[in-house]
Amino acid sequence: MNINGKFVMELGLVRSSRIHKVVLARLMTCAAFLVLIAACGGGEPEELTFDLEISDRQFNIVLLKAFHGDTLTLIINSDELGEVHIHGYDYQEDVSPGEQTVIIFEAHATGKFNITFHSVSTYTKNDGHEHNHDDGNDSEESEVLLGSLEVRPR
Repeated sequence: MNINGKFVMELGLVRSSRIHKVVLARLMTCAAFLVLIAACGGGEPEELTFDLEISDRQFNIVLLKAFHGDTLTLIINSDELGEVHIHGYDYQEDVSPGEQTVIIFEAHATGKFNITFHSVSTYTKNDGHEHNHDDGNDSEESEVLLGSLEVRPR
């Protein structure tokens, strides 16, 4: 009887151990699934605002992150006259010292897009007037990479 009692106890421990392993495996699978859903974005589109400063031809934020469908508001202050260009979206806006430039758009294309600064010594501003900021030489333009916009699929 002692042998049978010992066998029954061991059988119970084996079953209990297997049940614990199955439950643990299912819990780990559910946790991994939830992490995967969270990493893919999911959810509803959001409104994101980025306060950007251009100083010495550099952004204070190098990588802007968003998901497809988000509405982005870029509030840009610059220490230099020029133009900000978001490649892939083809948004171009003038910037100048002392003035705040606001760009609002929906992140409709996914991928990684360069944001550049086009510095010009003479250019025509949106008001149609030519603004001269050089020493009389021909105007010259340069493009500087400020950062990137990364838009992930939702």
